[in-house]
Amino acid sequence: MYIYFYMPAKKSVYVETTIPSLITARTSKDLITAYRQDISKLFWENERNKYDLFISQYVFAECSDGDTEAAKRRLELIKDISYIPITELYSHSVTSILNVKLKIL
Repeated sequence: MYIYFYMPAKKSVYVETTIPSLITARTSKDLITAYRQDISKLFWENERNKYDLFISQYVFAECSDGDTEAAKRRLELIKDISYIPITELYSHSVTSILNVKLKIL
């Protein structure tokens, strides 16, 4: 006799740089930013294990930038997350998004 258990596949979630930045930063005095930090920390502590998390080389690079101590905290947070392969299409899409973002700023 065989017993089968149905284990639904985890959903994949792409973690962009904002999440590790919010989680590892000092608590903001701005209420909206502090709220975003709290929600991000709650997700990280209680929900992230329900998903297959992925980052890209761009997230790693952005987490490495800035204040040395802050960068260490961000990199420690993302160290066990799998990398999503960078395809030419994905690379072009990210470059396009960054170009648009820079034009807005």
